[in-house]
Amino acid sequence: MARKTRAGGEQTRERILEAALPLFARHGYAGTSTRMVAGAADVNVATLAYYFDGKEGLHHAVVQRLHEDLAEQAPSELPALPARELAEWIADRMVAFANAHRVHIKVLIRNVLDSGGHAEVVMDRWTEGLLARGEHLIRLARPE
Repeated sequence: MARKTRAGGEQTRERILEAALPLFARHGYAGTSTRMVAGAADVNVATLAYYFDGKEGLHHAVVQRLHEDLAEQAPSELPALPARELAEWIADRMVAFANAHRVHIKVLIRNVLDSGGHAEVVMDRWTEGLLARGEHLIRLARPE
């Protein structure tokens, strides 16, 4: 049997992620089965397990995508603007990000509502670093 090409593998992985996102948002982690995701992505459950090591790995990959996008789009420096304009600049970027990632945010909110908080791995691996970066930006914005 011919081995899948790397590009084909990435397309399959991406298709699985795209199928899983709305299912996790709608049904939560507990209500979403690997069979549901595999069916929506048109792959078998073994393929899903190969790419993500099961449902937990898939869920982490979905959450990681949001955090990676946020880290990529978060500014490392703030523009030199008066305080009011700076607040508007930050708010505009936050709203644009939230609009572009509505379904990802639903996954996070659903997770908190279903389990009472984020999984420790989510906090350790992604959220803590982003919070530290936000804290740094807030310090930059404070007048001395």
